[in-house]
Amino acid sequence: VYQRRQLRRFERQRKAESATAMHLFTGLKWVYGQTNPVVCLARDLGMLAVERSTMIKRQVIRSAMHNMGRACPSARLVINLTG
Repeated sequence: VYQRRQLRRFERQRKAESATAMHLFTGLKWVYGQTNPVVCLARDLGMLAVERSTMIKRQVIRSAMHNMGRACPSARLVINLTG
């Protein structure tokens, strides 16, 4: 019974993460598929801000590594070594 509850909790968590990733990739596909100069300028300025900000880059990398560690337990060693 305990394992079943744990499994259900994990399943709900993974579904939420999958939905978030799906929406993120849908948004990225939309943004990079635009030809509207205003949207392209906003996209380019946003990417420039990320490129120039060490703090934002670190947060993105930590978030990706955290998610990778959950999906791939062997990646936890890398996470522990880097952060």
